[in-house]
Amino acid sequence: MVTFAGGSTLTVSSYPSSDAAAQEAVVTGSTAITREDVIKAFKQDQPPDGCGVDWSQLSAGGPNATGDFKVSGTTCTTDLHIKMQNGKVVGFGFDVAA
Repeated sequence: MVTFAGGSTLTVSSYPSSDAAAQEAVVTGSTAITREDVIKAFKQDQPPDGCGVDWSQLSAGGPNATGDFKVSGTTCTTDLHIKMQNGKVVGFGFDVAA
């Protein structure tokens, strides 16, 4: 786990026996990361076919969204999520498996 100035954290986990990995960021209210920023970064980290992810599921809830918005790939074993509170990103992460 890495803790950044302001209290945001990044946790990276690796499971070599199963070729799985996970990353989770928890951001403080002082960050300016938007949901669109997170979705753009997720898309850049995916294979060209996007693993069959329905990206619109991560945008659900409108501008004042609260909740953990999740989506899974249909052609790759990947799970993505963005945690929102009153329209602000408070966390995001992904899990992948080989």
